[in-house]
Order: sequence, then structure tokens, then C-alpha cells
Amino acid sequence: MMRIILAAVVTIALLAGVAGAGASVALYATDVVNRNLYRIDTGTWEVTLVGFHGVPSGFCGLTYDRDQEVLLGITRYSTARLYSIDINTASATLIGSLGIGYVYEGGLVFDQERGTLYGANAGSNEDPHIFTINPASGAGTILGRVGSEPHDFAGLVIGQDGELYGLDRETHAVWKVDTEDTDGPGTEQIGSGLGAGIDLGPVGGFTADDFGNVYGYASNSHQIFTVDMATGAATVLHTFDSSVPTFYALSYGGGAPSAVEETSWTSIKALFAR
Repeated sequence: MMRIILAAVVTIALLAGVAGAGASVALYATDVVNRNLYRIDTGTWEVTLVGFHGVPSGFCGLTYDRDQEVLLGITRYSTARLYSIDINTASATLIGSLGIGYVYEGGLVFDQERGTLYGANAGSNEDPHIFTINPASGAGTILGRVGSEPHDFAGLVIGQDGELYGLDRETHAVWKVDTEDTDGPGTEQIGSGLGAGIDLGPVGGFTADDFGNVYGYASNSHQIFTVDMATGAATVLHTFDSSVPTFYALSYGGGAPSAVEETSWTSIKALFAR
């Protein structure tokens, strides 16, 4: 009987240990200097080189296609294009040209519930536009201007409420974007801003995993942070050292969280030391 109880307690302790130890997911980032794809472990903050993607202008937006299990990336400037990127090798395959004019540092997110690929920014920070992209052909369609003020979205996410959000460099804040009327009252800033200690800089990233976590990247302060989407406030998770390149885009890469720590046999035995 004692063996049965011990086995049950061990099983419960192991399950509790994994659930309570914290977990990590894989984020993916690109730079434009080396034109590489990197994997970031959110448990250890180790940055691993996946490979050289070789796309000349680099990617200013990155997102994960959960159906195809590949990353999608958009390039910059008047020749902006959509690529698929192998998550294991970094090999990039051209899908097609956006054909919507000038695209500057921005973001990309795939709303797979609606089958819509959203991108930013078309135009300029003085006249910024949100657009959609056909994921099969790469052709872009302008949705509309974003508000009446300058904006420079460093990344886009779909919130748990199904709405589109952007991380704005100009206002140092998260914005909700009304995709039916991008210039209307439904496009609004969330809260009073990210808060002190985060310097977004000219480029960055914004992504959400499948477990309710939203991550941002600030190029000037070289930090990964989380955002409370109800208040818009940010919390710094990690600051990279100078050996890590400046990232231009950030994306979650699928998969369930993995345990950072494991419950030891010593800790299980301590349950009986009473």
C-alpha cells in the first residue's frame, strides 16, 4: 500500500514540478547586416544561428504560418517581396512582389483564423498605411492610413481578442488597429505607453505565441520584453550583450513550451521529510 501511495505522490510531484518550473518557447529573429535567421530560447535566452537566408535587403517583418510550419518574411523598399523561410535551415523561397510602393521598417502577422496576412508599414512614418498580402502570390493590397499622426510599427500581432495590434516606435506604445477603418476612432493607443527602461530605436519586433504571451524587441536597448495587452505596459525579460546582432524582425515559431527546470528526486523525497 505504501508503494502505491509513493508512486502516486511521485507522479503528482513530477507533474507539478514541470507545470510550476516555468517554460520556454522558441522565438525567431533576423538581422539585415549578416542576413541570418536566429533562434532565441526564452528559457535560457541563448541565441542560436539557424542559417544564412541570403535575401539581399533583409526582412523587416516576420511571422509564422502554422498551417505550412514555415516563417513568412517581407523585405523593404520599393521592391518589397514576400518570402517563405524554412524554420530549420533558414532557406528562403520567393513567393512574389507586394507591388504597393515603398515599404519601410515594419511588421507582419498571419491571422490564420481569417486567413489574412497583415503587413506594415507602406508609405512613410508621416503617412503610414496598413496592408494585406496574398500568401500564395505575395500581392499586396492597401487597407488604409493608420490614424492622423505619424506611426512606425516595429511589428504586428493578433491579440487573444482577435484584433490587430502594432508596436509603434513613434509613440513608444502599443496601438489597436481597426482593420475595417484603419483611420477611424477604433484605431487607438493602449494605455500610456510601454514605460521607462525600454528604448525601441529605429527597428524592432513584436510577436505573440500560442499561450497568451506577447513579446517585443527594442533595438536601441537590445531587449526582449513582454507586454500586458490590457494596459500596454511592458516588462523587460532580457537584455542581450553586444555579441548578439541587432534584430530587424521577431516571430514565434510554433510548438509547445518546454520545461526550463525538472523536479529532482531530492525534492520529491523532501515531501516525506516531515
